[in-house]
Amino acid sequence: MNFLPKYFSEISSGRLVKYLFYRCIMVFYKILFISPLQIIFLKLFGAEIGKNTIIEENCKFINLYVNGFKNLKIGNNVYIGPNCIFDLANEIIIEDNVTLSANIFLNTHLNVGYSDHPLMKIYPRRDGKVITKSGSFIGINSTILNNSVIAENNMIAACSLINFKTEKNSMYAGIPAKKIKTIEL
Repeated sequence: MNFLPKYFSEISSGRLVKYLFYRCIMVFYKILFISPLQIIFLKLFGAEIGKNTIIEENCKFINLYVNGFKNLKIGNNVYIGPNCIFDLANEIIIEDNVTLSANIFLNTHLNVGYSDHPLMKIYPRRDGKVITKSGSFIGINSTILNNSVIAENNMIAACSLINFKTEKNSMYAGIPAKKIKTIEL
């Protein structure tokens, strides 16, 4: 009879140590509740963050055990609203002059569970970058899935789901999102 939890058989000890390390690191991050201090902290641990960037309260970073904050790249003049979730299992790249409203989920991977999960054969682990190009806006409560690219100057409406590469200078809305119109700039 095995008394150890199942995750010990599927997760390497190195990965478990990294997981525990970053759980402790996030305690300190939350204590630094002022955006400029949090940004300095993130940079110290490997994130690339440009000038004039604001990260509001209660943003969460998950799957740090993969590559820490090295998968987070944020440009200049970026605003990130409260309660956003960044899945750093793969790269998240946010270019200059981007606005993320509140409660945005940037999801870089899909994993249905343990290796013996019944859906694993149909839905194997899948991951990829999430890129938001310059001049874009993502509305409140939207989700951006792995391998998605928000093109330049996009307006993503509230509560939208993006799971593809968008066209530049466009507005998208819905679940899944569809192109609503071209934006004349």
